[in-house]
Amino acid sequence: TFSLTAHYLTLLFSSETKYREILAVTFTNKATEEMKSRILEVLRALASGEPSAETFRNIILSAHHELDRESLGELARQIYRRILHDYSRFAVNTIDGFVQKVIRSFSYELGLDNGYKLEMNMEKVKQDLAVKLNQQLDRNPMLLEWVINLALDRVRDNKSWNYHETLINLASEIFKERYLPFEEALHALEQESLFNDLKEATEAQITFFEGGINELAEEAAGIFKASGVVLDELKGKSKSPLSCLDKIVRGALSRIPTLEKLENEPEAWQKGELTGAVAVLYERLNPLIGQILEFNRVHSPAYYTAKVFHENLYYLRLMQEMAGLLKEYRQENQSLLISDAQNLLKGIAGSGNGNPSFIWEKMGNRYRHFLFDEFQDTSSFQW
Repeated sequence: TFSLTAHYLTLLFSSETKYREILAVTFTNKATEEMKSRILEVLRALASGEPSAETFRNIILSAHHELDRESLGELARQIYRRILHDYSRFAVNTIDGFVQKVIRSFSYELGLDNGYKLEMNMEKVKQDLAVKLNQQLDRNPMLLEWVINLALDRVRDNKSWNYHETLINLASEIFKERYLPFEEALHALEQESLFNDLKEATEAQITFFEGGINELAEEAAGIFKASGVVLDELKGKSKSPLSCLDKIVRGALSRIPTLEKLENEPEAWQKGELTGAVAVLYERLNPLIGQILEFNRVHSPAYYTAKVFHENLYYLRLMQEMAGLLKEYRQENQSLLISDAQNLLKGIAGSGNGNPSFIWEKMGNRYRHFLFDEFQDTSSFQW
């Protein structure tokens, strides 16, 4: 922000009204306030000859050889007064503030009512959308079925049946620009059948994997139990990977990789050479452990992908419903969300075949200099 301020001041002393031709963009309200305050404080200090502005004074004088300390002070006084009496043209904005200024000038072309309000409280919007979603349940039996299934799934996972808070947290996604391509892609598909097909496919994949692992692990645990070998006879005793077989049968799938220590490694079963019942156990159980590990290697990527899909599928369906309700919300409240603005501006720039001069002409402003604070955001729209 110091560098940006120094560059701004250097440009500013080209003429008394130069501030009208400079657009400085920052990314937080704090940075905007800091920069505006610093520019005005430095101008005031330069005008009154205060030593606190010595650093900026030297920077400006090195860029404007036609000025000396006295003429610099007089010009600073004139610029300071002009900015104070023409403050609306002092264009140091956050990127959101600048976008709003552009949108206001395009309200007619965008079909916005001149009295539209800008809604910045996203939490309030999310709560309102959740209420509207619940009201939809009386009129949409398919949606009601999804909500019931979601509640039942949560109960099966020992969670509260009340999905409201989780949905509210996830609903933030529909306001993000990365959600837009996803939403557009969904419009081209038959959504209800898509979500039902995904639900069936993920459930089938989960059942296949868990059933396959369970069957192999039960067989392995049975062989181990029937062998008569106790953990004290094995290397590591109670810490032997074979102690995990019962846990895997009960669904502790994360324990499967511990069996890798045993596969084709006789010395990991018993200290020294294999003898007696442990040797027999190795011959019978080692191939089965190999089958468990191979089944896990081949099918676990699809399984864990299906798990993630299935866990979020209900919310994804409900979020899509909320995205549709969001359009109604805008119309009913004659409001524009802060998250909409940049997307609208992107559309405006695109309407002129990507030529932003259309925007400058409509706004009636001509900026000759564009200063950007450090770019901290990941937004491609802003870029």
